This record gives sequence, C-alpha cells and structure tokens, in this order.
Amino acid sequence: MKTVSLTIDGRKISAPRGEKLLWAALGSGIYIPNLCALRDNPEPAAGCRLCFVEVAGKNEPVTACTEVVAEGMVVNTRGTAALRLARTAFELLMSSCAADCAHCAKNRRCELQKIARHLGMKLKSKRFRELRRELPIDRSSPVFIYDPNKCVLCGRCVWVCREQLGIGAIGFAYRGFRRVVTTFGGEPVADSSCRGCGDCVSVCPTGALVFKDGKKPEKQKMEDSLSAASVTANLKTRFIGRRVLYYPRLTSTMEAAKKEAGGGAAEGTVIIAGEQTRGKGRIKRTWLSPPGNISLSIILYPDISHLPSLIMLASLAVARSLRKVTGLEAQIKWPNDVLINGRKVCGILIETDIRGKRVDHSTIGIGINVNFMPSYFPEVSSSATSLADELGRSVSRLDIIRQLLVETERLYLALRAGESIYEKWRDNLVTLGRRVYVKSGEATLEGIAESVTPDGSLLLRRPDGSLARIVAGDVTLRDRT
Repeated sequence: MKTVSLTIDGRKISAPRGEKLLWAALGSGIYIPNLCALRDNPEPAAGCRLCFVEVAGKNEPVTACTEVVAEGMVVNTRGTAALRLARTAFELLMSSCAADCAHCAKNRRCELQKIARHLGMKLKSKRFRELRRELPIDRSSPVFIYDPNKCVLCGRCVWVCREQLGIGAIGFAYRGFRRVVTTFGGEPVADSSCRGCGDCVSVCPTGALVFKDGKKPEKQKMEDSLSAASVTANLKTRFIGRRVLYYPRLTSTMEAAKKEAGGGAAEGTVIIAGEQTRGKGRIKRTWLSPPGNISLSIILYPDISHLPSLIMLASLAVARSLRKVTGLEAQIKWPNDVLINGRKVCGILIETDIRGKRVDHSTIGIGINVNFMPSYFPEVSSSATSLADELGRSVSRLDIIRQLLVETERLYLALRAGESIYEKWRDNLVTLGRRVYVKSGEATLEGIAESVTPDGSLLLRRPDGSLARIVAGDVTLRDRT
C-alpha cells in the first residue's frame, strides 16, 4: 500500500495515498470536529462545516472530510481562520437544536459536547437567535426512540439506511428551518419499512436516536441485522474493515473481492456474506456456508516477500479472535484449518494475483462455523464443529468479525514493520509432534510432523528416518507420540 507523509499540528504522520485528511488525522489520534462524515461514505456531504483546517499553500481553510492527503502537506487544525469558521458553524447548528443535556440519554457521550469542549465553547451562545422546534417524539419503534428536536441533520442515519442497508426507511423532507429527517409520508417508524436493526442509532452523534431504556437490542436480534454499519461502527482499526460490503446472500465472497480489487478497492476492504451459496475451499473444493456462519474476504496489497506469511497471519488471527470472544481453545492444524476439540471450525483460503515480480492483490477468505449444527449435515458431522455446538448457545457473529478484523490488522502491521509472526504461528500448531498422514499431490506420506519452516513448509520425519519437506498438502492427524 502506497503512503504519503504529511505534518498535522507539527506532528509527522503517514497515510494511505488517496486518503481523506479527516481520516488520516483521526487515525493518528489527532481530533478534528466532524458530524456528517462516515468512514464508509466515499462522498461526504461536508454539510456540517465543522472540520475546517488550514493547509499551507491554500488561501482559505478547507474541509478535512473532502481534502485528500498529499506528500509534504502541512496542516494546522487550530488556525485562527479555521477555528472562526468552525465556531460560527457550530453556533448556527446549535441555534435550532434542543440541548437538554441533564435529561438526555446521550449526556457525556454526545458528540456535540465533545465538539464544544474542543472549540472552547458553550453548547448555546447568545450570538444567534434561538429557533426552537416543537416536533413530536416518535416512540413507536420497539428498538429506539427518535426525537427530531435533537437532530442536527448530519445525515449519517439517512446514508446508512439508504446506501449501506438499501432499505431507505428514512430520508430528508422539506427545506430550510422545516428540514427534518423522517419516514416516507411522516408515518410512525413502526409503520414504515424500518427493520429495527438499530444501525441508525449506532451512528447518530446526538440524543436524537437512542435505544429504548438505554440498551442495545439483544445479541440475537442484532444478529438478524448484521450489516456493514454494525461492523464498522467504532471499529478499532486503521484500514482493515474501514470499508465493508455486506450482502445478505452471495455466491462467493472471494469472487466479489476479486472484482473489487480489480476496480482498485482500498486495502483492507472486507466483503461479508450472510449466506454463501458457492463458497470456495482449497483445491477447488466447495465450502459449506449456510446462514448463521461467517463468510468473509479481506483485500490486501502485500509485498511479495510477505506472501508465505499470509496463511500464518490469517489462521493466527482467527485462533486469537475465537479465544478472546468465546473462551474456547482454538488451535491451528497445518496448513490452514482452525480446530476446536479436534474438529474443524474454520477454513482459510488465500488467493494472490501476481504480475511479473509484483503482487497485484491478495485476498484472504475466511469461513467460520458459528451458529449451525453439524449434525444436520452428514457430510461434515464427524469432522466439523461450530461455536454454538461447543458452547451450547448462539454466538454473536458481529463480535467475532470485529475482533477478527482487529487481530488481522495487528498482525499485518507487525509483518509490514519487519516483525516475524512465524514463531507465534508455530507455537499454535496442534500438528507438531503428532503422527500424521499427508496427501500432497498424488502422493500420500506418513510420519511425525516434526517442525515447520519460516516459509510455512511442514517437515515430516518419515518411518525410515528421512526428513521430507512439504510445501502444500492435506494433513490427517493420528495418535499422539
């Protein structure tokens, strides 16, 4: 991934080429006020006018959510002109927003309060006449409450509902002071096409949208609404999972990722399918992926020297994620399976397009058995398991996916920084020290899995004492030595 170097408030940082200045700053821990921008929205409206910054060489302040980073760029987020514009925009915005903080469910978690502190202002000023709206509060949804009087018209909820989810239950109506976010025809939320997923609430910066009783829907309800927005909301990554494409039903996430990469998709783009009808496994096998499981692909642009480590990275990220979220002891079976109690819970596929001596792109495909019963599928019931089967309860796919993206980025960044992940991967292999059968091409070998090499090859001690090096193959575990 190509990067550029720039300076923000005297601090030198690097960011992916083509990145918007706002995300480069926030990703480096430099706060710039903003309301209307969402990481997944490639064309923000720049409507809130709060993210003004000053860029050396430009005559006027620019909005950070639309400005693209450039090599050598020098940025000042606290310049006099930028702050004056941002403060004026904030005062105008707050002149028509109800600010009853003491009785608001978002008190101390509201982005308006954070912005006011950053700008050194009070929520309400006397500079502009207050224009109070007395609009009815909609409590009809079983999931959330909508108070339009606290809405700042940032448009986040509208974009998520319409563009990410493809539902379009809400939108903007009227102009000027009467402008409001509402359902079609102004009907109650409960009578609209709203599915109650709560993704609009997750992105709302104010108390306009809050979960009933201050609580999110139960995990099982949220599972029915797994979406791009629920994956990316407050995700603790820099680039992996910052752009997510979610499909309720898809033939193959690997095929979709290949098309996205061919179109120049950003590194870290993730394709997720609620159900996959023609999933791909190794050696042209199909991967069983009914509803309730995880099927995803991650697009990367690694250096060619890192290719042997991708399978290590992916399997290690899955094992760590399953342990952290479920507490189950996940282990890796060479080369690409993750096991729980000796049965397969996850398969991994790596596909790479190489042109000459350069990697065009690599795609990591991951399938995890989450909420399905292997006993219902005779073809895999003896060799496969699922998280729900092991725990005796349903498991949140959302929690697994979010943790997986964090672990994947952490290992990928370590790899790019020159660190070795080979030892960590080797130490998680359940294969080593076991008697195994290995099918490699047309040959079947037997012996003791003695070790693995830094390039991921398996070293097999054969019965005659010779040592065989196996680059690729399928392993069947036998008894322990």
